Amino acid sequence: MLLNKNLTCCIPTPRGNVDYDPADQIDISDLVYLVDYMFSQGPEPPCWEEANVDGSGPATPPDEGSDDIDISDLVHLVDYMFNGGPPPADCP
Repeated sequence: MLLNKNLTCCIPTPRGNVDYDPADQIDISDLVYLVDYMFSQGPEPPCWEEANVDGSGPATPPDEGSDDIDISDLVHLVDYMFNGGPPPADCP
């Protein structure tokens, strides 16, 4: 389910709920969703801001002229989940 891209869907907690599950948990399913989107032509993340894990750029979908979800978001999420790295950026 894609959300309205004009809707702010990032709640005031750290980003990273890439699959936008209702419990707002950051877990392996978020990592799998991001990898699938980036490397296997999987579905676009339901909430673009949540998938922009490192908070870089304006977090707008590619059809709006930007693609702020990149390898740095994936690396950030892996580092946070498996290496005790810094948490994802806070939502705006």
